[in-house]
Formats: sequence, structure tokens, C-alpha cells
Amino acid sequence: MRAPGAAIVTVASALLAAVAVLVLGERAALAPALHLAAVTPLLWLADVREHRLPNRLVLPNLALALLAALAAGALGDWTPLLAGLGTGAVLVVLSLVGGLGMGDAKLGAALALTLGSLGVEPLLLALLLALLGGGAVSIAGLVARRLRRGQAIAFGPFLLAGAWAVLALQAVAALR
Repeated sequence: MRAPGAAIVTVASALLAAVAVLVLGERAALAPALHLAAVTPLLWLADVREHRLPNRLVLPNLALALLAALAAGALGDWTPLLAGLGTGAVLVVLSLVGGLGMGDAKLGAALALTLGSLGVEPLLLALLLALLGGGAVSIAGLVARRLRRGQAIAFGPFLLAGAWAVLALQAVAALR
């Protein structure tokens, strides 16, 4: 598979950034969402190719999302922080018992901290979409005998797709 050109990555990131601005507006979560827009294509490619989400891309987003959630908490909205900590804890446990990478847990926590600014329902929908997408690909791979039982799939792209799908749905609703 040939690497996409810088222009494709730039256009994809710009479109995602536009969605983030439209949905999050002046919320503190806009900063981590804009960072996420910039790194989403790179995270997607890295996870598909190498089955890893580089810390140099995930950790800055996690830090920005945590700061944004703390800022929202200081203004009285603790939902983003609680959503991020709760989701992060569940994902870390899943990572420790197997079946999920630690990069997925860190990315999922960052996404939860950011999506939590929209409420619990959008976060749960994003996680559900990620699980359904990852599960469908796993089952299809097993049926097609392209995956062996216990073989891992790259879950980061499904987490990202779920989050951006929810943000895109929110953007469409905002345009109405």
C-alpha cells in the first residue's frame, strides 16, 4: 500500500478540524479536537500498518484533553473529566487483561475527555460505533479466514472513526 501524499493528509485534517470547530465552538475541548484532527490520519495509518499508536502523537492529545476537561470542571462542568477518567480506567483494565493495546486505552481516554464535553450520550455512541466496527471486521476476518482466532486487529482506527462520526453527526445537526 502506497503512503498517501501530504496533500491528502492535509485535506483530511482540515476537514476534521472544520467539523471540530463547527461542533465544539468555544468549548475548551476544541483545542484537543483540533490537535486530534491534525494527527488522526497519521494515527490511523500507523495503527493499520504497525499495530501501534505512537506516544508522540497520542500523549500530547491526552494532555490537551485532560487540561480542557479540567478547565471545563473549573467552570462547573465535570462531565468531560468524569467521562474521560471512567472510560480510560475501563480501557486500561481491558488492556491489562488482553485484547486491547495500551495505545488504544490512551487514545480512548483522550477521546472520552474531549467527547465528554458534549455529554455522556455522544461518548457512548462513539464507543458503541467503535465496538461495532471493530467487531464486524473481526468477525468478517474470521469468516473469510484472513484472521486467526486471537489475532489482533488495529482498534485505533475504529475509535477514531466512532469519535469523528459522532462529531460529524453533531455538525450536521448544527447546520440544520
